[in-house]
Amino acid sequence: MRLPSIQSVAAALGRVKVNVGRFNDDDYIDVRLQVYETGEFAIRCGDSQYDLDHRGFWGSSSITKKSNCREVAKDLLSQAEDQYASTNAGYDHITRGGL
Repeated sequence: MRLPSIQSVAAALGRVKVNVGRFNDDDYIDVRLQVYETGEFAIRCGDSQYDLDHRGFWGSSSITKKSNCREVAKDLLSQAEDQYASTNAGYDHITRGGL
């Protein structure tokens, strides 16, 4: 499986970060990284009960106005990589820096 690059995930998180507090009084937004087997990814935000696509491998966190998007991206990618490794018991190769 090819993981997306830290840079591409951080850029997507930056587009979410600008909306913290914009639509409600919360000082954070819950975010989830969904990585598909192909290496494509999606950033899901808000209430997870509305996530209808459960395929792939996931990471979960929150983002605030002060969050470092690169650090949050690293954490989310690490979680997705751990889930992939535990699901596939190390039988496949993981590469970084895909899309």
